[in-house]
Amino acid sequence: MKDQKVVINKIPSMTDQAIRGVDVSSYQSLKDAGVKFYDYNGNEESLMKVLADQGVNYIRIRIWNDPKSASGQYYGGGNNDVAQDLKIAQEASQYGIKILLDFHYSDFWADPAQQILPKAWKGHSQDQLKQDVYNFTTDTLKKFKDAGSNIGMVQIGNEITNGIMGQTTNRDAGESYKGVWLNADKRNKVIRYLRSASKAVRDEDKDTLITVHIETPEIPKYNDIMSALKDGHVDYDVLGSSYYPFWSVSAKSNTPDTLNKVASLAEEKYGKLFAVMETAWVNSLKNGDSTPNSIGESQNNWTNTKDFSVGPQGQVDELESLYNNLMSHNNGLGAFYWEPAWIPTVAGWRNGEKDKENAEKLGVVGLHQEP
Repeated sequence: MKDQKVVINKIPSMTDQAIRGVDVSSYQSLKDAGVKFYDYNGNEESLMKVLADQGVNYIRIRIWNDPKSASGQYYGGGNNDVAQDLKIAQEASQYGIKILLDFHYSDFWADPAQQILPKAWKGHSQDQLKQDVYNFTTDTLKKFKDAGSNIGMVQIGNEITNGIMGQTTNRDAGESYKGVWLNADKRNKVIRYLRSASKAVRDEDKDTLITVHIETPEIPKYNDIMSALKDGHVDYDVLGSSYYPFWSVSAKSNTPDTLNKVASLAEEKYGKLFAVMETAWVNSLKNGDSTPNSIGESQNNWTNTKDFSVGPQGQVDELESLYNNLMSHNNGLGAFYWEPAWIPTVAGWRNGEKDKENAEKLGVVGLHQEP
């Protein structure tokens, strides 16, 4: 890997202002587990310095409310409560890196498959939930501001395609995103949560960019959701999208052509900036830790690696393709590569028990796919 030659072409539209971002949410928990990072000379070094030296100017950090069980054990996946994330942000600030705070408004992963209400908010009325969102957002932003973090962007919800905070589609019944966004009752509740989150950000700093994040770029879906946001008077600046070219290939969703169409939709119809909140490509199809790979050697029409080669060159090619398309639009801001530093705490899939022990004590496990 070290001696493998990688060809990097110039991206004509790339500027110093473009977001060259990475999501490093697991970083502090990896350090807590004893993982070390090194520069290109083989010297132990701060990951943030290594990233800054390579041109990274933004990091994305997910925020969970209370990622612990009743007995105080972390759920795993990085232990991204506010205290943990502050440590990451403070280190990043030493090297002039901006921060994107990714509020999940949940105690653990929030994505199209699950949007679970935080434990502390269960049983609250709709009015109280709105206040919960506002208070948690405000309190968190104040803590980061007091710590000297340069917060350039705030994401109000994570991949909210199928809803947020327990107001979701009925996936068991086969409902699509329409089960929330075209359902008046659920949609109005989601809109109120988002408006409360947005107001909290604006009240803290009117210049911070606010992002609404949905996934798997598809024009009808994105148009329906953005239309609902517009009708609901949700105040935001950026349409954020996940973009993984190894997923949904047969549906032609995670493709450069669809990405271009979504960027145009955001600008021309809704007047919004556009950024890719998550992207990645596979380094290897082999398993290197205790968890299964998301994309393995067995592939199909929905998950495959046909678009780029597997390995470092393919990773470079995927990013070049993404940026060449994204930055050709007036509203294109840039992208965040998802968790490139999330490496196994203990190398080798045979060491699964040690990985699990680290998860329980430190809130981190090996990544599901080589980043």
